[in-house]
Amino acid sequence: MKILLPISRYMLLVISIVALISCSKDGERLSCDPVIDDWAKQNVSMYENITRTDFLKFSLSEQRAIYNGVSGARKVQFWREKLNIIIEHDLLSNGELEIFKEIVEYMNPDHFDDSSQTDDLMTHSQDCVEKLMKEYGWDDEKVFYYTHTWLTKEEYIDAYLFEKLAETRSGLQDTIIGGGGARNCECKRSFFGCPALGICTDGNCTEVKGCGLLGGEYCTGRCD
Repeated sequence: MKILLPISRYMLLVISIVALISCSKDGERLSCDPVIDDWAKQNVSMYENITRTDFLKFSLSEQRAIYNGVSGARKVQFWREKLNIIIEHDLLSNGELEIFKEIVEYMNPDHFDDSSQTDDLMTHSQDCVEKLMKEYGWDDEKVFYYTHTWLTKEEYIDAYLFEKLAETRSGLQDTIIGGGGARNCECKRSFFGCPALGICTDGNCTEVKGCGLLGGEYCTGRCD
């Protein structure tokens, strides 16, 4: 299977500046950026079987669009791949690992495909997170990297810094159009809103799904 390369980041940034759209929670958009949204919709079926190596070639915004568009089965696979990496590299103690496995092994595709079953997964996962905080002293940073992104800490930092660098070079971070931001939101304002690299601040962005616990909530701010 041939995997398309990520879309041009220069084209993405230019069009984001000239075309800011409203992204409703009731819509069918995979991204609030019109270029990424169209690209993801045209190609998302290809990414049901994408390897993790190829998936990591995309920016965080592109990954979020793909994640939003793929089936529940593929979402579960993303998390099982992450679990395997954690096990392979011995990143958690035995006790921590058993609780984290409770989150991943409890997942099934319907938790993501059927909105009536989503709360069940979220409630179970939140209970596990609270147990990790209470019994193993997990702080907001550790909760974020393990339960709020399908990426490992190393994968996330690489993708995050790359995207921030591209924004800084383009001047997009300081661009505000018509009173709203020219960027997609990338975090959910909460205790676990951002990694240690930033603080989640509401505003100056358009909401899109793919944040919060297991990437199942709407992003409402930026990690600035």
